[in-house]
Amino acid sequence: MSRVTAGSLGAVAACVMTALIGAIAFTGRWPVDAPRTHLEAAGILSLPAERVERVEFSAGEQRAVFSRNSREGWRFNGTATESAVAGHIDTAVRLLTVSTPRRVLVAGEYGPDLAEYGLDPPRFVLAVAEGAGNTTRIDFGETTPAQNAQYVRIGDRPELYLLPRDVGEEWQLAREMGERSGNLLLPVSITQVWAIEIVSRGALYRFERHPAGLWFHHVGQHVHLPVGSCIRPIPRWHR
Repeated sequence: MSRVTAGSLGAVAACVMTALIGAIAFTGRWPVDAPRTHLEAAGILSLPAERVERVEFSAGEQRAVFSRNSREGWRFNGTATESAVAGHIDTAVRLLTVSTPRRVLVAGEYGPDLAEYGLDPPRFVLAVAEGAGNTTRIDFGETTPAQNAQYVRIGDRPELYLLPRDVGEEWQLAREMGERSGNLLLPVSITQVWAIEIVSRGALYRFERHPAGLWFHHVGQHVHLPVGSCIRPIPRWHR
């Protein structure tokens, strides 16, 4: 490489670096590729969350209906919901529209026996209806061995989706909170609680649930300000 060519490349590199530094100083951010920073919603439900007006939840003999209108907001089985319940319903709907499947298995990539995936019959089913009346059926099956995703099918599509586990759990949580709303001390059943913290005279005692369902006393060095005594259950979705 000649000295002239090398000098020209060096000058170009210096100009690019100067422009880069100027861009960082002006915007306060490092320039990155648009496709990596402007992710489009890629959920399994291909419509905006605000267009969903009714969702029917069914699991065996359990039935629940989430419905909303512009005046009253979300209702659970025809009854107005508390703000906490409505917030979880909103979150559950939004997760369907933005949660990207961890993997999509096409026909031939999974076995023909859907019972292996908890989809024959499904663990629970959602019938999601928009204002125009179009309804999408979503079947939720078992969780994967890694416990971080759940097998899901949509209507008659041949694909099998590995959807993040929190999507299905949010719907189960919203249903349970709707049923227990205003009636019991805890908004969810004890089966949804994975840890309990008891604070007494500045000492914290923590009890955790093993994935198999057994409780154990977590021993650690926890010290808190002496503010009396309290009990704080921690639902599993806060892990």
